Amino acid sequence: SQKSDAFVLKKGLTVFDFEYKGKNGFSAVLADKDGIKAELLISEKNDAVEDFKIKTISKEGDYQLSILGEGDWQITIKELNAKKDVTKNRKIKGENRGLSDFFNLSSGQINFKLKNKGSSHYVFRLLSENGETDEILAKGVGSFEGEKNIDLSQEGFYVLDIISDGEWEIAY
Repeated sequence: SQKSDAFVLKKGLTVFDFEYKGKNGFSAVLADKDGIKAELLISEKNDAVEDFKIKTISKEGDYQLSILGEGDWQITIKELNAKKDVTKNRKIKGENRGLSDFFNLSSGQINFKLKNKGSSHYVFRLLSENGETDEILAKGVGSFEGEKNIDLSQEGFYVLDIISDGEWEIAY
């Protein structure tokens, strides 16, 4: 069991990238500087972990990680900011666990067409740059093809967080 040094996070989206090799599993908890507000970021029973978690930070401030694991670990933290070289077409494809580039959406009704060619658990999650929008577009087990309509209250940059064990595609 270890605690990291304190570090500053800004308001918005932050990615925690986990690497672990050891035994008896691995977990990481994010807490504010006072240890009052804490959130489990990852809890794996596996002895080898390569995964990431995207988290909305609602308040800028000092944070700390509590780590539990018997082995070597590394956590890379990066804040996500929309860049001008965003996804330009209206179709995003990938394979396995992924995070899209930012793309701009207008306010109003948006129709997402979703495909997943996998055999395990999948989740398609839409997040706004500031983290105020956090919408599950689809989740389930196995292959899937369907649509989801959502009503966006504001125009802005968005990113897709995808959990899958196969090929996936999203068109909007």
